[in-house]
Amino acid sequence: MSNRTAIFLSVLLAALLGGLFFALYEYYEEEQDTGWSKEALRNPFLAAQIYNEQQGYSVVAEDSYLKLESLDEFQTILVASSGQIISDKRLDEIIAWVDRGGHLIVAAQKPTEKESDRLFEYLDIEVFDTEFTKNIFDEDYIEEELFADEESKAQEAIESTKAEAAEEPGQSPGSQEKPDTKQLSDLEKSNRALAKQGIFPAGTKNGIKTEQEEVADYESSVPQSELTVLSFDGVDGDLRIMFDLDLSLSHPAFEDDYWEDDTITPTYWRGSDYGTHFLQLQHGDGLISVLAGSKPFESRQIIYFEHAFLWQVLASSDNVAILYGVKMPSLWFMLRLYMPEVLIAFFFFVIAWIWHKRLRFGPVGEQIVTVRRSSAEHIAASAAYTWRGEWQQQLLQPVRDAIKQEAEKKVAAYEQADDKTRLALLAQTAGVSVSHVEKAMHSKEKQNEDTFYQTVRLLQRIRESL
Repeated sequence: MSNRTAIFLSVLLAALLGGLFFALYEYYEEEQDTGWSKEALRNPFLAAQIYNEQQGYSVVAEDSYLKLESLDEFQTILVASSGQIISDKRLDEIIAWVDRGGHLIVAAQKPTEKESDRLFEYLDIEVFDTEFTKNIFDEDYIEEELFADEESKAQEAIESTKAEAAEEPGQSPGSQEKPDTKQLSDLEKSNRALAKQGIFPAGTKNGIKTEQEEVADYESSVPQSELTVLSFDGVDGDLRIMFDLDLSLSHPAFEDDYWEDDTITPTYWRGSDYGTHFLQLQHGDGLISVLAGSKPFESRQIIYFEHAFLWQVLASSDNVAILYGVKMPSLWFMLRLYMPEVLIAFFFFVIAWIWHKRLRFGPVGEQIVTVRRSSAEHIAASAAYTWRGEWQQQLLQPVRDAIKQEAEKKVAAYEQADDKTRLALLAQTAGVSVSHVEKAMHSKEKQNEDTFYQTVRLLQRIRESL
Protein backbone atom coordinates (compact mmCIF):
# COMPACT_ATOMS: atom_id res chain seq x y z
CA MET A 1 0.00 0.00 0.00
CA SER A 2 1.44 3.35 -1.05
CA ASN A 3 1.74 6.33 1.26
CA ARG A 4 -0.86 8.25 -0.74
CA THR A 5 -3.42 5.46 -0.29
CA ALA A 6 -2.69 5.20 3.42
CA ILE A 7 -3.14 8.95 3.89
CA PHE A 8 -6.40 8.90 1.94
CA LEU A 9 -7.81 6.03 4.02
CA SER A 10 -6.77 7.74 7.26
CA VAL A 11 -8.49 10.98 6.27
CA LEU A 12 -11.61 9.05 5.21
CA LEU A 13 -11.70 7.13 8.50
CA ALA A 14 -11.30 10.35 10.49
CA ALA A 15 -14.12 11.99 8.53
CA LEU A 16 -16.42 9.01 9.15
CA LEU A 17 -15.67 8.99 12.87
CA GLY A 18 -16.21 12.75 13.07
CA GLY A 19 -19.53 12.52 11.25
CA LEU A 20 -20.63 9.65 13.49
CA PHE A 21 -19.68 11.64 16.59
CA PHE A 22 -21.64 14.75 15.56
CA ALA A 23 -24.61 12.61 14.49
CA LEU A 24 -24.85 10.87 17.87
CA TYR A 25 -23.67 13.76 20.05
CA GLU A 26 -26.41 15.30 22.17
CA TYR A 27 -25.78 18.26 24.48
CA TYR A 28 -28.00 18.71 27.51
CA GLU A 29 -27.77 20.26 30.94
CA GLU A 30 -28.71 18.37 34.07
CA GLU A 31 -29.08 19.94 37.47
CA GLN A 32 -28.54 17.72 40.48
CA ASP A 33 -29.52 18.59 44.00
CA THR A 34 -26.48 17.84 46.13
CA GLY A 35 -28.15 19.01 49.32
CA TRP A 36 -27.07 21.71 51.70
CA SER A 37 -23.53 23.06 51.50
CA LYS A 38 -21.05 22.52 54.32
CA GLU A 39 -21.35 26.16 55.33
CA ALA A 40 -25.15 25.89 55.53
CA LEU A 41 -24.91 22.73 57.63
CA ARG A 42 -22.37 24.37 59.92
CA ASN A 43 -24.27 27.65 60.28
CA PRO A 44 -28.04 27.09 60.67
CA PHE A 45 -28.63 30.86 60.32
CA LEU A 46 -26.88 31.27 56.97
CA ALA A 47 -30.11 32.33 55.22
CA ALA A 48 -30.70 35.10 57.77
CA GLN A 49 -27.09 36.19 57.41
CA ILE A 50 -27.32 36.40 53.62
CA TYR A 51 -30.65 38.23 53.88
CA ASN A 52 -29.11 40.95 56.06
CA GLU A 53 -26.06 41.22 53.81
CA GLN A 54 -28.35 41.78 50.83
CA GLN A 55 -29.93 44.65 52.78
CA GLY A 56 -26.50 46.27 53.07
CA TYR A 57 -25.79 45.29 56.69
CA SER A 58 -22.58 43.78 58.01
CA VAL A 59 -23.07 40.34 59.59
CA VAL A 60 -20.54 38.20 61.45
CA ALA A 61 -21.44 34.58 62.22
CA GLU A 62 -19.32 32.61 64.68
CA ASP A 63 -19.72 29.35 66.56
CA SER A 64 -18.38 30.69 69.85
CA TYR A 65 -18.72 33.79 71.98
CA LEU A 66 -14.95 33.80 72.42
CA LYS A 67 -14.36 34.58 68.75
CA LEU A 68 -15.93 38.04 69.04
CA GLU A 69 -13.03 40.38 69.73
CA SER A 70 -15.16 43.29 70.99
CA LEU A 71 -18.90 43.46 71.63
CA ASP A 72 -18.91 47.21 71.06
CA GLU A 73 -18.43 46.60 67.32
CA PHE A 74 -22.01 45.32 67.07
CA GLN A 75 -25.43 46.87 67.62
CA THR A 76 -27.33 43.55 67.60
CA ILE A 77 -26.22 40.08 68.71
CA LEU A 78 -28.21 36.88 68.22
CA VAL A 79 -27.37 34.12 70.69
CA ALA A 80 -28.88 30.88 69.40
CA SER A 81 -28.96 29.30 72.85
CA SER A 82 -28.99 30.95 76.25
CA GLY A 83 -26.69 28.15 77.42
CA GLN A 84 -23.78 29.81 75.61
CA ILE A 85 -23.50 32.25 78.53
CA ILE A 86 -21.57 29.81 80.72
CA SER A 87 -19.63 32.07 83.09
CA ASP A 88 -20.27 35.07 85.30
CA LYS A 89 -17.58 37.02 83.48
CA ARG A 90 -19.27 36.45 80.14
CA LEU A 91 -22.64 37.39 81.66
CA ASP A 92 -21.24 40.65 83.04
CA GLU A 93 -19.72 41.53 79.67
CA ILE A 94 -22.90 41.03 77.67
CA ILE A 95 -25.13 42.76 80.25
CA ALA A 96 -22.76 45.75 80.27
CA TRP A 97 -22.94 45.80 76.47
CA VAL A 98 -26.77 45.85 76.63
CA ASP A 99 -26.66 48.70 79.15
CA ARG A 100 -24.65 50.72 76.64
CA GLY A 101 -27.45 50.42 74.06
CA GLY A 102 -26.98 46.99 72.51
CA HIS A 103 -29.85 44.74 71.39
CA LEU A 104 -29.50 41.14 72.54
CA ILE A 105 -31.67 38.50 70.84
CA VAL A 106 -31.43 35.26 72.79
CA ALA A 107 -33.22 31.95 72.24
CA ALA A 108 -34.15 29.81 75.20
CA GLN A 109 -32.69 26.34 75.48
CA LYS A 110 -34.59 23.32 76.75
CA PRO A 111 -34.58 23.28 80.55
CA THR A 112 -32.40 20.63 82.19
CA GLU A 113 -31.66 19.80 85.79
CA LYS A 114 -27.91 19.43 85.19
CA GLU A 115 -27.26 22.82 83.60
CA SER A 116 -28.06 26.24 85.03
CA ASP A 117 -28.95 29.17 82.78
CA ARG A 118 -27.03 32.16 84.12
CA LEU A 119 -28.60 34.72 81.79
CA PHE A 120 -32.19 33.68 82.51
CA GLU A 121 -31.50 33.47 86.23
CA TYR A 122 -30.25 37.05 86.09
CA LEU A 123 -33.33 38.17 84.10
CA ASP A 124 -35.63 36.18 86.42
CA ILE A 125 -37.00 34.17 83.48
CA GLU A 126 -38.10 30.56 83.73
CA VAL A 127 -38.43 28.16 80.80
CA PHE A 128 -40.98 25.35 80.91
CA ASP A 129 -41.32 22.27 78.76
CA THR A 130 -44.92 22.22 77.50
CA GLU A 131 -44.62 18.58 76.33
CA PHE A 132 -46.25 19.57 73.05
CA THR A 133 -47.11 16.31 71.28
CA LYS A 134 -46.96 17.44 67.65
CA ASN A 135 -43.97 19.52 66.59
CA ILE A 136 -44.44 20.89 63.09
CA PHE A 137 -40.74 21.62 62.83
CA ASP A 138 -40.15 17.92 62.22
CA GLU A 139 -39.50 17.18 58.57
CA ASP A 140 -41.48 13.92 58.74
CA TYR A 141 -44.58 15.86 59.72
CA ILE A 142 -44.13 18.32 56.85
CA GLU A 143 -43.72 15.58 54.28
CA GLU A 144 -46.59 13.43 55.51
CA GLU A 145 -49.15 16.16 56.09
CA LEU A 146 -48.46 18.44 53.15
CA PHE A 147 -47.62 16.14 50.29
CA ALA A 148 -49.55 12.93 50.95
CA ASP A 149 -52.86 14.29 49.60
CA GLU A 150 -51.28 15.85 46.52
CA GLU A 151 -49.40 12.66 45.63
CA SER A 152 -52.50 10.50 45.98
CA LYS A 153 -54.57 12.88 43.84
CA ALA A 154 -51.89 13.05 41.18
CA GLN A 155 -51.57 9.26 41.07
CA GLU A 156 -55.32 8.80 40.72
CA ALA A 157 -55.46 11.38 37.93
CA ILE A 158 -52.61 9.69 36.05
CA GLU A 159 -54.33 6.30 36.26
CA SER A 160 -57.64 7.73 35.01
CA THR A 161 -55.93 9.58 32.15
CA LYS A 162 -54.12 6.44 31.03
CA ALA A 163 -57.42 4.56 31.04
CA GLU A 164 -59.06 7.26 28.89
CA ALA A 165 -56.13 7.28 26.48
CA ALA A 166 -56.34 3.50 26.06
CA GLU A 167 -60.03 3.76 25.05
CA GLU A 168 -59.41 6.30 22.23
CA PRO A 169 -60.49 5.01 18.77
CA GLY A 170 -57.86 3.71 16.41
CA GLN A 171 -55.71 2.25 19.15
CA SER A 172 -55.77 -1.27 20.44
CA PRO A 173 -54.71 -2.13 23.95
CA GLY A 174 -51.70 -4.01 22.65
CA SER A 175 -50.47 -1.38 20.18
CA GLN A 176 -47.27 0.37 21.31
CA GLU A 177 -44.90 2.90 19.83
CA LYS A 178 -41.22 3.23 20.54
CA PRO A 179 -40.59 3.64 24.29
CA ASP A 180 -38.99 7.08 24.05
CA THR A 181 -41.77 8.84 22.09
CA LYS A 182 -44.62 6.84 23.65
CA GLN A 183 -43.63 7.66 27.23
CA LEU A 184 -43.22 11.35 26.47
CA SER A 185 -46.58 11.60 24.72
CA ASP A 186 -48.37 9.76 27.54
CA LEU A 187 -46.76 12.08 30.09
CA GLU A 188 -47.81 15.19 28.18
CA LYS A 189 -51.39 13.92 27.81
CA SER A 190 -51.55 13.07 31.50
CA ASN A 191 -50.26 16.50 32.50
CA ARG A 192 -52.78 18.27 30.25
CA ALA A 193 -55.61 16.21 31.70
CA LEU A 194 -54.46 16.90 35.26
CA ALA A 195 -54.28 20.62 34.53
CA LYS A 196 -57.87 20.57 33.18
CA GLN A 197 -59.05 18.83 36.35
CA GLY A 198 -57.29 21.41 38.52
CA ILE A 199 -54.90 18.91 40.06
CA PHE A 200 -51.88 20.94 38.87
CA PRO A 201 -52.49 24.56 39.86
CA ALA A 202 -51.29 27.47 37.79
CA GLY A 203 -47.54 27.93 38.05
CA THR A 204 -46.75 24.22 38.42
CA LYS A 205 -44.67 22.35 35.89
CA ASN A 206 -45.31 18.66 35.23
CA GLY A 207 -46.98 18.29 38.60
CA ILE A 208 -44.09 19.82 40.56
CA LYS A 209 -45.16 22.67 42.81
CA THR A 210 -43.25 25.88 42.98
CA GLU A 211 -41.54 26.92 46.18
CA GLN A 212 -44.18 29.59 46.85
CA GLU A 213 -46.96 27.02 46.56
CA GLU A 214 -45.21 24.63 48.94
CA VAL A 215 -44.81 27.45 51.45
CA ALA A 216 -48.48 28.42 51.09
CA ASP A 217 -49.59 24.81 51.61
CA TYR A 218 -47.41 24.48 54.67
CA GLU A 219 -48.71 27.69 56.23
CA SER A 220 -52.32 26.77 55.55
CA SER A 221 -51.84 23.45 57.35
CA VAL A 222 -50.72 25.09 60.61
CA PRO A 223 -53.58 25.79 63.06
CA GLN A 224 -53.93 29.40 64.15
CA SER A 225 -53.76 28.30 67.78
CA GLU A 226 -50.12 27.32 67.26
CA LEU A 227 -49.10 30.75 65.94
CA THR A 228 -47.89 33.73 67.95
CA VAL A 229 -49.10 37.08 66.63
CA LEU A 230 -46.71 39.99 67.21
CA SER A 231 -47.12 43.69 66.55
CA PHE A 232 -44.54 46.47 66.71
CA ASP A 233 -44.65 50.24 66.57
CA GLY A 234 -43.97 51.50 63.08
CA VAL A 235 -44.79 48.13 61.48
CA ASP A 236 -48.02 47.84 59.54
CA GLY A 237 -50.01 44.71 60.30
CA ASP A 238 -49.36 41.77 62.57
CA LEU A 239 -46.58 39.21 62.26
CA ARG A 240 -47.46 35.52 62.48
CA ILE A 241 -44.59 33.57 64.01
CA MET A 242 -44.25 29.82 64.53
CA PHE A 243 -42.15 29.44 67.68
CA ASP A 244 -41.07 26.17 69.23
CA LEU A 245 -44.24 25.09 71.03
CA ASP A 246 -42.26 22.78 73.29
CA LEU A 247 -41.01 25.80 75.24
CA SER A 248 -42.87 28.43 77.23
CA LEU A 249 -41.44 31.50 78.96
CA SER A 250 -42.46 32.77 82.39
CA HIS A 251 -41.64 35.96 84.28
CA PRO A 252 -43.01 37.39 87.54
CA ALA A 253 -44.30 40.46 85.67
CA PHE A 254 -46.78 38.27 83.77
CA GLU A 255 -48.88 37.67 86.87
CA ASP A 256 -47.93 40.55 89.17
CA ASP A 257 -49.02 43.94 87.87
CA TYR A 258 -47.03 45.68 90.61
CA TRP A 259 -43.77 43.85 89.97
CA GLU A 260 -40.87 46.28 89.74
CA ASP A 261 -37.14 46.05 89.23
CA ASP A 262 -34.65 48.88 89.10
CA THR A 263 -32.68 47.44 86.17
CA ILE A 264 -35.01 45.08 84.28
CA THR A 265 -38.35 46.17 82.83
CA PRO A 266 -40.48 43.73 80.76
CA THR A 267 -42.12 45.84 78.06
CA TYR A 268 -43.81 43.36 75.72
CA TRP A 269 -44.69 39.66 75.66
CA ARG A 270 -46.89 37.49 73.49
CA GLY A 271 -47.59 33.80 72.96
CA SER A 272 -49.94 31.15 71.63
CA ASP A 273 -52.44 28.81 73.23
CA TYR A 274 -49.49 26.77 74.50
CA GLY A 275 -47.68 29.49 76.44
CA THR A 276 -45.61 32.65 76.14
CA HIS A 277 -43.01 32.47 73.38
CA PHE A 278 -41.77 36.04 72.95
CA LEU A 279 -40.61 38.53 75.58
CA GLN A 280 -38.83 41.88 75.42
CA LEU A 281 -37.13 43.54 78.39
CA GLN A 282 -35.60 46.98 78.75
CA HIS A 283 -32.19 46.95 80.45
CA GLY A 284 -30.35 50.25 80.76
CA ASP A 285 -30.17 51.87 77.33
CA GLY A 286 -30.49 48.52 75.54
CA LEU A 287 -33.07 45.86 74.77
CA ILE A 288 -33.23 42.11 75.30
CA SER A 289 -35.55 40.02 73.09
CA VAL A 290 -36.15 36.50 74.36
CA LEU A 291 -37.47 33.79 72.02
CA ALA A 292 -38.81 30.33 72.74
CA GLY A 293 -36.20 28.61 70.59
CA SER A 294 -34.29 29.84 67.56
CA LYS A 295 -36.31 27.91 64.95
CA PRO A 296 -38.00 30.94 63.30
CA PHE A 297 -34.65 32.37 62.22
CA GLU A 298 -33.03 29.12 61.09
CA SER A 299 -32.56 28.52 57.39
CA ARG A 300 -35.19 25.76 57.25
CA GLN A 301 -37.95 27.90 58.80
CA ILE A 302 -37.23 31.55 58.02
CA ILE A 303 -39.11 31.26 54.71
CA TYR A 304 -42.44 30.55 56.47
CA PHE A 305 -44.98 33.06 57.76
CA GLU A 306 -43.41 36.42 58.69
CA HIS A 307 -40.23 34.96 60.16
CA ALA A 308 -37.98 36.90 57.77
CA PHE A 309 -39.93 40.10 58.50
CA LEU A 310 -39.45 39.58 62.24
CA TRP A 311 -35.73 39.08 61.66
CA GLN A 312 -35.66 42.33 59.70
CA VAL A 313 -37.47 44.18 62.50
CA LEU A 314 -35.22 42.87 65.27
CA ALA A 315 -31.85 42.79 63.48
CA SER A 316 -31.98 45.83 61.20
CA SER A 317 -28.65 47.20 62.44
CA ASP A 318 -25.48 48.12 60.62
CA ASN A 319 -23.40 45.50 62.44
CA VAL A 320 -24.96 42.21 63.53
CA ALA A 321 -23.33 39.18 65.15
CA ILE A 322 -24.82 35.67 65.04
CA LEU A 323 -23.58 33.15 67.60
CA TYR A 324 -24.96 29.82 66.45
CA GLY A 325 -22.85 27.97 68.99
CA VAL A 326 -21.33 24.53 69.36
CA LYS A 327 -21.13 22.27 72.37
CA MET A 328 -17.48 23.16 72.94
CA PRO A 329 -14.85 25.12 71.01
CA SER A 330 -12.05 23.03 69.59
CA LEU A 331 -9.02 22.27 71.76
CA TRP A 332 -6.76 23.93 69.19
CA PHE A 333 -8.76 27.17 69.42
CA MET A 334 -8.71 27.14 73.23
CA LEU A 335 -4.94 26.59 73.28
CA ARG A 336 -4.35 29.40 70.78
CA LEU A 337 -6.56 31.75 72.79
CA TYR A 338 -5.42 31.05 76.35
CA MET A 339 -2.02 29.34 76.12
CA PRO A 340 -0.08 30.52 73.05
CA GLU A 341 3.14 30.45 75.09
CA VAL A 342 2.66 26.75 75.76
CA LEU A 343 2.27 26.05 72.05
CA ILE A 344 5.44 28.02 71.23
CA ALA A 345 7.40 26.26 73.99
CA PHE A 346 6.15 22.87 72.83
CA PHE A 347 7.19 23.67 69.26
CA PHE A 348 10.75 24.52 70.30
CA PHE A 349 10.85 21.49 72.58
CA VAL A 350 10.02 19.21 69.66
CA ILE A 351 12.72 20.86 67.53
CA ALA A 352 15.28 20.45 70.34
CA TRP A 353 14.29 16.83 70.92
CA ILE A 354 14.71 16.01 67.23
CA TRP A 355 18.07 17.77 67.19
CA HIS A 356 19.15 15.89 70.31
CA LYS A 357 18.22 12.52 68.88
CA ARG A 358 20.28 13.09 65.77
CA LEU A 359 23.58 13.49 67.71
CA ARG A 360 26.48 11.55 66.23
CA PHE A 361 30.22 11.25 66.72
CA GLY A 362 32.64 12.23 63.98
CA PRO A 363 31.96 12.82 60.30
CA VAL A 364 29.34 10.91 58.38
CA GLY A 365 31.01 7.81 56.96
CA GLU A 366 29.86 5.34 54.40
CA GLN A 367 28.57 2.17 55.98
CA ILE A 368 30.66 -0.77 54.83
CA VAL A 369 29.09 -4.16 55.30
CA THR A 370 31.65 -6.96 55.69
CA VAL A 371 31.31 -10.60 56.50
CA ARG A 372 33.72 -10.38 59.44
CA ARG A 373 34.76 -7.32 61.34
CA SER A 374 38.28 -6.81 62.53
CA SER A 375 39.17 -6.14 66.14
CA ALA A 376 39.67 -2.46 65.34
CA GLU A 377 36.18 -2.27 63.86
CA HIS A 378 34.73 -3.94 66.95
CA ILE A 379 36.53 -1.45 69.17
CA ALA A 380 35.39 1.50 67.01
CA ALA A 381 31.79 0.27 67.00
CA SER A 382 31.83 -0.24 70.78
CA ALA A 383 33.31 3.20 71.33
CA ALA A 384 30.73 4.83 69.05
CA TYR A 385 27.95 3.00 70.87
CA THR A 386 29.33 4.10 74.23
CA TRP A 387 29.59 7.68 72.97
CA ARG A 388 25.98 7.76 71.75
CA GLY A 389 24.88 6.41 75.11
CA GLU A 390 26.64 9.32 76.86
CA TRP A 391 28.96 6.97 78.74
CA GLN A 392 32.08 9.14 78.31
CA GLN A 393 33.33 8.50 81.83
CA GLN A 394 33.46 4.77 81.13
CA LEU A 395 35.80 5.47 78.22
CA LEU A 396 38.11 7.72 80.27
CA GLN A 397 38.17 5.75 83.52
CA PRO A 398 40.50 2.90 82.34
CA VAL A 399 43.15 5.44 81.25
CA ARG A 400 42.88 7.29 84.57
CA ASP A 401 43.26 4.05 86.53
CA ALA A 402 46.33 3.11 84.49
CA ILE A 403 47.93 6.51 85.22
CA LYS A 404 47.34 6.09 88.96
CA GLN A 405 48.93 2.64 88.95
CA GLU A 406 52.01 3.85 87.04
CA ALA A 407 52.36 6.92 89.28
CA GLU A 408 52.29 4.79 92.45
CA LYS A 409 55.17 2.74 91.09
CA LYS A 410 57.36 5.47 89.58
CA VAL A 411 56.60 8.80 91.33
CA ALA A 412 58.08 9.18 94.77
CA ALA A 413 55.70 9.91 97.64
CA TYR A 414 52.69 9.67 95.30
CA GLU A 415 50.99 6.84 97.15
CA GLN A 416 51.13 8.58 100.56
CA ALA A 417 50.17 12.06 99.21
CA ASP A 418 46.66 13.54 99.25
CA ASP A 419 44.66 14.23 96.07
CA LYS A 420 45.86 17.81 95.71
CA THR A 421 49.50 16.82 96.07
CA ARG A 422 49.05 13.95 93.62
CA LEU A 423 47.73 16.35 90.97
CA ALA A 424 50.74 18.64 91.53
CA LEU A 425 53.16 15.71 91.16
CA LEU A 426 51.50 14.59 87.90
CA ALA A 427 51.52 18.16 86.56
CA GLN A 428 55.23 18.50 87.39
CA THR A 429 56.05 15.18 85.73
CA ALA A 430 54.03 15.89 82.54
CA GLY A 431 54.96 19.56 82.32
CA VAL A 432 51.39 20.90 82.28
CA SER A 433 49.32 23.03 84.64
CA VAL A 434 47.61 21.58 87.68
CA SER A 435 44.18 22.76 86.47
CA HIS A 436 44.53 20.82 83.22
CA VAL A 437 45.58 17.68 85.08
CA GLU A 438 42.68 18.05 87.52
CA LYS A 439 40.20 18.45 84.68
CA ALA A 440 41.59 15.44 82.83
CA MET A 441 41.68 13.18 85.90
CA HIS A 442 38.52 14.14 87.77
CA SER A 443 36.09 16.04 85.49
CA LYS A 444 32.70 14.33 85.06
CA GLU A 445 31.07 16.96 82.87
CA LYS A 446 29.59 16.02 79.51
CA GLN A 447 32.08 16.87 76.78
CA ASN A 448 31.74 17.55 73.09
CA GLU A 449 33.93 15.92 70.48
CA ASP A 450 36.77 18.46 70.63
CA THR A 451 36.95 18.57 74.42
CA PHE A 452 36.87 14.79 74.66
CA TYR A 453 39.69 14.51 72.13
CA GLN A 454 41.83 17.03 74.06
CA THR A 455 41.20 15.18 77.33
CA VAL A 456 42.32 11.87 75.83
CA ARG A 457 45.48 13.49 74.39
CA LEU A 458 46.32 15.02 77.78
CA LEU A 459 45.85 11.69 79.57
CA GLN A 460 48.12 10.00 77.03
CA ARG A 461 50.76 12.69 77.59
CA ILE A 462 50.64 12.20 81.36
CA ARG A 463 50.88 8.44 80.95
CA GLU A 464 53.84 8.70 78.59
CA SER A 465 55.68 11.05 80.97
CA LEU A 466 55.60 8.38 83.63
